Order: sequence, then structure tokens, then C-alpha cells
Amino acid sequence: MVKSFPPNARTEFVDLVCGGMSILAAARRVGATHGTGRNWWAQSGQMMTVSMGAVGGLSDPAPTGEGPGGRALNLAERGMIQMGRRGGLSYTKIGEPIGRDKSVAWREVDRNTSADGVYYASVAHTRAHQARRRPKPLKLVGDEALCRLIAVWMDDGWSPKLISARVAFYFADDQTMQVSHETIYQALYVQTRGSLRADLAEKLSLKRKQRVPHAADRHKNSPYKKAFKISERPARGSGPCGARALGVSMFLSSRLSAARRCGFPVGGVVAEHGPDDVDTASGECDERLLVGLSLAAFPVVVGSGRGTVLQA
Repeated sequence: MVKSFPPNARTEFVDLVCGGMSILAAARRVGATHGTGRNWWAQSGQMMTVSMGAVGGLSDPAPTGEGPGGRALNLAERGMIQMGRRGGLSYTKIGEPIGRDKSVAWREVDRNTSADGVYYASVAHTRAHQARRRPKPLKLVGDEALCRLIAVWMDDGWSPKLISARVAFYFADDQTMQVSHETIYQALYVQTRGSLRADLAEKLSLKRKQRVPHAADRHKNSPYKKAFKISERPARGSGPCGARALGVSMFLSSRLSAARRCGFPVGGVVAEHGPDDVDTASGECDERLLVGLSLAAFPVVVGSGRGTVLQA
């Protein structure tokens, strides 16, 4: 028969462990077995390391219930957020008593909700304390299991971006086995930041031996560096029809191509002269050339004495 516990038994257990009590002692305090306490901590403790044995307790507990000051939340404010969540209040209602915006309460709950889907104030306060510690421990230093897994996938040709997505999928409940692609790149290019093999950098698609600095000229070997630029186009003509000629030439080029693709018969004027007949450099063109946009399928361009350009 499965033993039932009071609604707040797990919360009390988590608070006792975060307060310095061992898992065994905290489990006995709430009337649970040692195995049940270990399962509860695995689901609610967010993978924080505890010292096993009779003494136990967190290996890196928060020193006090007060925050570092400034905008950081303290344990009392997190306790109010916990009570609001258990009471089903909205984030707006939760933030009012502690003088915080609803977005602060939402981010706090979203960031520190445990794997069992419950927000624990003591766990969140300890996690915030550990996240503020500097310098931060490097993820891939000493984690042989994760390094071996990354090496196997990189030998198969996987990119760091794909590896990061796969470990997040396969180990969704184990944060110790999750790593970002930037951490993998840093471990590859700076060997002191990880325990990955040095030859794994050759498995990358670009096969670079070192990272390209942000200040480097990334277009040095580009095949488009000698391409025609807009700033180098011919100047518009000085004549009265210069700017207009450029627009007419571009218009005729696009409409003529569209008409041919759709099977419209093309008139003789375009066949004989076409858009190139308009001199965009000198601005010389027939001032009487008018462009009319038809509400039907394609525009019709007419010119006095020059005939129909497009005829459907």
C-alpha cells in the first residue's frame, strides 16, 4: 500500500535539506524513508549537490536569507511568491505585497521551478546564491561522461549546435548533462576550458584551428568582394528625362520578362529596341514616352509615333 503524506510534507523536507539537514534526517523528520527522501530530492532539488551521510546538508548553501541587496529577491520575498503560487494567485497579485512587478514574479517562477513542476522558495534562494558565485566552474572540466558523449557525436560529424539540442532532449531532467554549443566551442578552441580532445576541432565543418576574432575582415576571401555595388552605378543623367529614363528602363525590363514567361505576345517596338533603347547614363529618351499601369494583367507602354511596346 502506497503511503500518503500531508500536502506540505515535501516542502518541509526540501526546506530542511536547504537549511543544512541531511536527506536521511530530513526524511525521518517528515515521516518518510531514506529512499523516499532521495527520490524527493532528485525531483525537487534541481540537481544541487548534497553531502551524504549522517551530517549531510548542501555542499554550497546560501549563507543567509537576505539577498545581496539591490534588486535581488530575498528568501522572505521568495516565500511570498511560493505562497501565492500555492494559493493560485496571478502574478500581478503575487507581486503587489512584495512591491515587485508581475514580470519579476513570473521570471522567478519560470527560472526556478523544479522538475516536479513546483516552485520551492528555499531551493530558488540557494540556486540564486550558487549562480552568483564567481568565477563559475567550467562545465566540461572534470565531467568525463559528458565529454565522452560529445566526442562520440563529434566523431560522427555532429555540430556543437546539434549536440546541445540533443543532450537537452535526451537528458531533459538532468541539468548536469546539458551544455550549450558556445561551451563546446570554447572547450575546443581553448583547451584549458574543457577536457575535450584537441583533434575534435578538425571535425567541425569549417575545420578552423582557432576562432575568428570579431574585428577580423570576414569578407577578405568572399567571392562577392569585387561585385558591382550600388554606389558605383552610373550617375543619373543631367537631362530633363534622366531620372525618368532610369525608371522606364527598369520597368520595361521587368515587365517584358514577365510577359514572355506568361506567354503574352510582345510587340515589335520592344523586339526592335527594348529597354536598352533608353539611355540612363545621358538621360536621353523620348520625352513623349508614357508609362501606364493597366488594371488588367500587364501594363501597356505606348509612345507617340513609336508604336505599342506590349500588346496582349
